[in-house]
Amino acid sequence: MNAKPVHIFRLNSECENALIDFPFHDNNITWIQEHSLLFASIEKINEAVIQQCFEKNNFIQQFKMLYLINEVKH
Repeated sequence: MNAKPVHIFRLNSECENALIDFPFHDNNITWIQEHSLLFASIEKINEAVIQQCFEKNNFIQQFKMLYLINEVKH
């Protein structure tokens, strides 16, 4: 997917919010379920495009890692 920087910026912001939301869930599976569409959106974006737009403070990468770690546990 060839995403524009504005789209990446919006997804990065959504990922930041999801990361903030994570500790408030008693059960990690509910967090996974709530953010599955966000995860699907970032999976469609080419990794190189994400890296070009955000070299520092990349919440997309942090979200993706947390999502995958918790998805595997369930």
